[in-house]
Amino acid sequence: MEEVAGPLAGQEQERAFVSGMRLVAVDGMCLDLPDTPENGAEFGYPGNEGGRGPFPQIRVVGIGECGTRAVLCATTNARPNVPAAGTRPANPARPPA
Repeated sequence: MEEVAGPLAGQEQERAFVSGMRLVAVDGMCLDLPDTPENGAEFGYPGNEGGRGPFPQIRVVGIGECGTRAVLCATTNARPNVPAAGTRPANPARPPA
């Protein structure tokens, strides 16, 4: 991921910038994993007051460049009950080369 992720828009692509700053969006999702003892131990199960969820889950959070839809960075969190704000991108967005 770190070798291929990064901004694609240059300064000439006006729609990718607002007031000279790159326009990006943060999005995330939770993915169900196969229900194996190994995945349950590694990633954990979601749950609420009704009980444990049926499958282990992993959360994926990423930052994308709005003008090109390029992925700037992404991270995973193996603990689905921890708020997304507890995650940090593994590869901070960097300026175009």
